Amino acid sequence: MIDLINDNPYSETGLVYSPVSGQPLARNYGYKETTFGIFGEDTWKVNRKMTLNYGIRYDNYGNPYVALKGTVLANLHLASASTMSQKIAGANMVQQSNVFNHDINWVFSPRVGFAYDPSANGKWVVRGGFGVFHDYVTLGNAENDLGSNPPGPVVPTFYNNGSTAPPIFGYGTQNTYPFGFQFPAFVGQRSMRRGESPGPRSVCRATT
Repeated sequence: MIDLINDNPYSETGLVYSPVSGQPLARNYGYKETTFGIFGEDTWKVNRKMTLNYGIRYDNYGNPYVALKGTVLANLHLASASTMSQKIAGANMVQQSNVFNHDINWVFSPRVGFAYDPSANGKWVVRGGFGVFHDYVTLGNAENDLGSNPPGPVVPTFYNNGSTAPPIFGYGTQNTYPFGFQFPAFVGQRSMRRGESPGPRSVCRATT
């Protein structure tokens, strides 16, 4: 508390930057998803003792798409390696501004049932059936961690120990973003796509 009073904060976070330009960025993160399903069924009376009921359902779970301007959906596919550092170093980033395709977005679910009368007088009935059920791929699962991957906004943490630009403790002087606050200088590390040769590149990567 004394350090903060003396304008010497320990750390600062929650500030949003563009990993491409390194400049402060007003973060938007909004998406939505459209789903639908249809089904059909029929009943067949095989004879007076056996009745069959069968059907099939089709579900389209949709894919997340941008609902707020400025939202970036990006997915980082890790490379095959023995250590996490090697997996990240060889990772391949896929960015789609309008849609992100997850692995399961449509499925067919068949079902069949029967009713059988084993008695001669119609007083007994045996029923059974089999069907396939698929869990809905929720919107939260579909977009999981997409907003955390470059070139989406990054939220670094600044420390007052020389490892980063020092935190800045100050007052807001405006009523609109960024409200007149002074931002610490953001310096990331350059990153490459898989198979890219080293060379100058403006894209940077930050560890948060």
